[in-house]
Amino acid sequence: MSGPITDREIFRLRSLVHDPMRYGRLFLVGDAAHIVSPMGGKGMSLVLYDADLSARAARDSVQGDDTALHTYSARCLRRVWNDQEFSHWLTRTFTTRATPSPSCATSPAPASSPPGPPPPPSRNS
Repeated sequence: MSGPITDREIFRLRSLVHDPMRYGRLFLVGDAAHIVSPMGGKGMSLVLYDADLSARAARDSVQGDDTALHTYSARCLRRVWNDQEFSHWLTRTFTTRATPSPSCATSPAPASSPPGPPPPPSRNS
């Protein structure tokens, strides 16, 4: 099914990251710590990663080792910032209007699919 596009709206996407994800004895997990654009589809995996790290850190702390509690925020934020950057890149890739080159206007479409988008920029932390 196809037809003309009759309307278009701009949907504002927002992102929020609390840095650090720890305030004294309060540890932020999931959406309490970060909201990443849904464009990249990373929200649930970030929540599960945070929950896993915080549970392991709490378990280790009860056993007398507070190392994981002290490194929790930095370990989570490394992944959050990478996923944040990926979602931002993906949003720009799909929402930036491309300017067609003059050769595109007169040449037929290629027979095969073009290669996919380049990988997102990596953040070395």
